[in-house]
Amino acid sequence: MSKGIASAYRLISILSLDVVAGAVICALFFIKVLQTEVSFSLIPLALTVWIIYTADHLMDARRIGHAASSPRHLFHQLQFQRMLVAVGVALLLDLISLLFVSRAVIMGGVFLAFLVVLLIVMQRALPWLREIVVSVLYTCGVLLPSIAQARTSYTIAHSLLFIQFSLVALTNLLILSWLDREMDFKDGLTSFTLIAGKRMSQVMIWTSFTLCMMLTIAQIYYKTLTWPGLVVGAMEAILMLIYVGNQRPDRLLVQRMIGDGVFILPLLYLVW
Repeated sequence: MSKGIASAYRLISILSLDVVAGAVICALFFIKVLQTEVSFSLIPLALTVWIIYTADHLMDARRIGHAASSPRHLFHQLQFQRMLVAVGVALLLDLISLLFVSRAVIMGGVFLAFLVVLLIVMQRALPWLREIVVSVLYTCGVLLPSIAQARTSYTIAHSLLFIQFSLVALTNLLILSWLDREMDFKDGLTSFTLIAGKRMSQVMIWTSFTLCMMLTIAQIYYKTLTWPGLVVGAMEAILMLIYVGNQRPDRLLVQRMIGDGVFILPLLYLVW
């Protein structure tokens, strides 16, 4: 990979644009699984995901009293005013885009917004629950465009796939917390790893991986949603390869990019 491409992708990762792309692709993945139509609701989904992630980075950047250790937080410190304006513009576009989505999607979005506010409150009182709650909210947000307009009856296989995906989201957050533990400690930020400790973090990561693989095997055994189950299982496997790999400081940024980029993998199922 050339330096130009590497720098471009690094900026994409810092701006959380890869997270947004992953959320949209995963939403399209579930739209195909549930046999629903692609709708305008993907636009507010993309904008909302970017707003939430960027606002979170800006709050962390503001909380750090010195030059941040991580490139992501340092960027948001240096570009704080511009990013704040960008969030305001994105929020305005997000509200406008809601005029073109169905009532069911809007009601689901209002419910999720309430949960996000609840998360912010819970994060202050019970910060160790952050990764668990965020993984559930992310899954609900990705599922919203398809579930709100689903034409097929839900089966146990669908429920297992939803849980399987939420475990991938949880593993992703736990591993990223694990990778960032030293920088978060230097910057005075809280994370699951710093609160729960290394031992409990390792137990949680391996438990999430084991449960996800068990559900993957169940999908294969019952031959229901075999291919979607395999795709989600492959996402989990890639995350675990990052975790068990050599975690050198000079590789952390790349490992983090792969961790966020794993949600682009369902694109293979879409073009199948």
